[in-house]
Amino acid sequence: MPTLELSEEAFRHLHDHANRLKLSPAQVIEQLLRSPDQVLTVLADADPIPLAGSAAALAAVDRLASLFADVTIPNLEDVLADPMLALAHVDLDELPQ
Repeated sequence: MPTLELSEEAFRHLHDHANRLKLSPAQVIEQLLRSPDQVLTVLADADPIPLAGSAAALAAVDRLASLFADVTIPNLEDVLADPMLALAHVDLDELPQ
Protein backbone atom coordinates (compact mmCIF):
# COMPACT_ATOMS: atom_id res chain seq x y z
CA MET A 1 0.00 0.00 0.00
CA PRO A 2 1.44 3.43 -0.90
CA THR A 3 2.22 5.85 1.88
CA LEU A 4 1.34 9.51 2.11
CA GLU A 5 3.46 11.94 4.09
CA LEU A 6 1.65 14.76 5.89
CA SER A 7 2.85 17.49 8.17
CA GLU A 8 1.96 17.09 11.81
CA GLU A 9 -0.60 19.91 11.53
CA ALA A 10 -2.23 18.44 8.41
CA PHE A 11 -2.37 15.04 10.11
CA ARG A 12 -4.07 16.60 13.14
CA HIS A 13 -6.61 18.40 10.92
CA LEU A 14 -7.32 15.19 9.02
CA HIS A 15 -8.01 13.34 12.27
CA ASP A 16 -10.21 16.18 13.58
CA HIS A 17 -12.31 16.17 10.40
CA ALA A 18 -12.49 12.39 10.38
CA ASN A 19 -13.77 12.41 13.97
CA ARG A 20 -16.41 15.03 13.11
CA LEU A 21 -17.58 12.97 10.15
CA LYS A 22 -17.32 9.73 12.18
CA LEU A 23 -15.04 8.20 9.55
CA SER A 24 -11.49 6.95 9.49
CA PRO A 25 -8.82 9.27 8.08
CA ALA A 26 -8.38 6.87 5.15
CA GLN A 27 -12.11 7.08 4.38
CA VAL A 28 -11.96 10.89 4.41
CA ILE A 29 -9.05 10.85 1.95
CA GLU A 30 -10.82 8.31 -0.30
CA GLN A 31 -14.02 10.39 -0.31
CA LEU A 32 -12.03 13.53 -1.00
CA LEU A 33 -10.41 11.87 -4.02
CA ARG A 34 -13.71 10.46 -5.31
CA SER A 35 -15.95 13.50 -4.82
CA PRO A 36 -14.03 16.52 -3.53
CA ASP A 37 -16.97 18.94 -3.79
CA GLN A 38 -19.16 16.82 -1.51
CA VAL A 39 -16.47 16.37 1.15
CA LEU A 40 -15.44 20.02 1.05
CA THR A 41 -19.09 21.07 1.46
CA VAL A 42 -19.45 18.82 4.52
CA LEU A 43 -16.20 20.14 5.97
CA ALA A 44 -17.22 23.74 5.29
CA ASP A 45 -20.51 23.15 7.09
CA ALA A 46 -18.58 21.73 10.04
CA ASP A 47 -16.40 24.86 10.24
CA PRO A 48 -18.67 27.83 9.51
CA ILE A 49 -17.04 31.05 8.40
CA PRO A 50 -16.96 33.51 11.31
CA LEU A 51 -18.83 36.79 11.03
CA ALA A 52 -16.88 39.71 9.60
CA GLY A 53 -15.35 41.76 12.38
CA SER A 54 -15.73 38.99 14.95
CA ALA A 55 -12.79 38.02 17.13
CA ALA A 56 -12.43 34.73 15.23
CA ALA A 57 -12.38 36.50 11.85
CA LEU A 58 -9.85 39.08 13.02
CA ALA A 59 -7.66 36.31 14.44
CA ALA A 60 -7.80 34.50 11.09
CA VAL A 61 -6.79 37.67 9.25
CA ASP A 62 -3.92 38.14 11.67
CA ARG A 63 -2.76 34.54 11.10
CA LEU A 64 -2.87 35.01 7.32
CA ALA A 65 -1.06 38.34 7.53
CA SER A 66 1.73 36.83 9.62
CA LEU A 67 1.87 33.75 7.37
CA PHE A 68 2.59 35.86 4.29
CA ALA A 69 4.53 38.65 6.00
CA ASP A 70 7.93 37.40 4.81
CA VAL A 71 6.85 36.56 1.26
CA THR A 72 8.50 38.66 -1.42
CA ILE A 73 7.74 38.57 -5.11
CA PRO A 74 10.58 39.73 -7.32
CA ASN A 75 9.54 42.47 -9.77
CA LEU A 76 6.03 42.63 -8.29
CA GLU A 77 5.16 45.89 -10.07
CA ASP A 78 6.18 44.40 -13.43
CA VAL A 79 4.18 41.25 -12.77
CA LEU A 80 1.05 43.22 -11.85
CA ALA A 81 1.44 45.51 -14.87
CA ASP A 82 1.67 42.58 -17.29
CA PRO A 83 -1.41 42.73 -19.59
CA MET A 84 -1.40 38.93 -19.86
CA LEU A 85 -2.27 38.73 -16.17
CA ALA A 86 -5.88 39.60 -17.06
CA LEU A 87 -6.03 36.42 -19.16
CA ALA A 88 -4.52 34.13 -16.52
CA HIS A 89 -7.82 32.52 -15.54
CA VAL A 90 -9.80 32.95 -18.75
CA ASP A 91 -11.46 29.87 -20.20
CA LEU A 92 -10.63 30.27 -23.88
CA ASP A 93 -13.45 27.87 -24.84
CA GLU A 94 -15.99 30.33 -23.44
CA LEU A 95 -14.76 33.29 -25.50
CA PRO A 96 -16.90 34.21 -28.52
CA GLN A 97 -15.61 32.78 -31.77
